[in-house]
Amino acid sequence: FISTNNGASWSVVNSGLLSTKINALTSIGVNIFAGTFDSGIFLSTNNGTSWNAVNSGVPNSYLRSLATDGTNIFGGTYGDGVHLTTTSGSSWTPVNTGLPYADVRAIAIDGTNIFATVGTNKVIYKINPATKTLVSSVTATAVAFNLRGIAFDSTANAGAGGFWVSAFRQSPRLSNPADSVLQN
Repeated sequence: FISTNNGASWSVVNSGLLSTKINALTSIGVNIFAGTFDSGIFLSTNNGTSWNAVNSGVPNSYLRSLATDGTNIFGGTYGDGVHLTTTSGSSWTPVNTGLPYADVRAIAIDGTNIFATVGTNKVIYKINPATKTLVSSVTATAVAFNLRGIAFDSTANAGAGGFWVSAFRQSPRLSNPADSVLQN
């Protein structure tokens, strides 16, 4: 859907989408990317009027999360880990060597590293996009279990940064990278 009047009305814009079960959206400039439940990743270059599949190199069509950093787009799949494109989706490569689970629920970027939550645990995994390998992990004690969302906030923790995390049936919480709860 698209609104051109601040949400007063909405219009359907799904021509070319093979699935309307959208799990994630992100954009770079005028390019909008949609990650679907069962048909992969789609790109629109015209405000959603039409969509084209951009799945080359992504072996799994179940996308749970998308995140951007400059012209880099990262996609988190159910079963095949994190993938990266630097070509607006025309080709994707895995960036998850060492990631213990391939069921990626959410992705955040701090400008240098990728952070991913996977499976039903409460661990945040740090991946170096240059080496495409796992660097470290931290258990998010701020939540009970099952991390569903993550966002990096560079202004949190007196400018040292922190993570907004959300879990199943819990309010979002802010934690610093060492996982001390900063705000409930």
